[in-house]
Amino acid sequence: MAERVIGLLEAVPWLRAYGGQTFVVKAGGELCEGEALDRWARDVAVVARLGVQVVVVHGGGPQLDRAAAERGLDTERVAGRRITSPALVSLAIAEWRGTLSAAIVAAIRKHGEQAVGLAGYDGDLIAASRRPEAMVTTDAGDRVSVDFGAVGDVTGVRVDLLRAVLATGVIPVITPLAGGPGG
Repeated sequence: MAERVIGLLEAVPWLRAYGGQTFVVKAGGELCEGEALDRWARDVAVVARLGVQVVVVHGGGPQLDRAAAERGLDTERVAGRRITSPALVSLAIAEWRGTLSAAIVAAIRKHGEQAVGLAGYDGDLIAASRRPEAMVTTDAGDRVSVDFGAVGDVTGVRVDLLRAVLATGVIPVITPLAGGPGG
């Protein structure tokens, strides 16, 4: 009990500094499973209860790799970066927007806060443009030109939409799938 009181006392200056602000929490796919998911979902819920608005953006690389392997889809990487084919995009929508987003929302709800799953393409929440070909250095030290496929770079975020969700007291859980100029 003494440790808990000391922890809360140490949190007071932090709460004074950040209460009423918005934090964007990026959780890699490694944190989105099992005990790790439960622990950080608990922490997100606590921070939200202490007056900080929280926006969660999650990854899902390990989950996508497993799903691709289960379906016999090749996952190509150059210098550690995934080359995303149309088939992988479809699978990412199913795995990230479906299974993973639902698990994160459920984990946050388990700890007493409301959450809603959104994808970047919902309401044009996140705008992106296709990443251009780039020169990268491979693990072997070679310089090669790489076309990343359907990988994009963020060009904008609809902050008004996020603020509207946050105003309801709900934590947005954003799947990093966005639409570009062609959809």
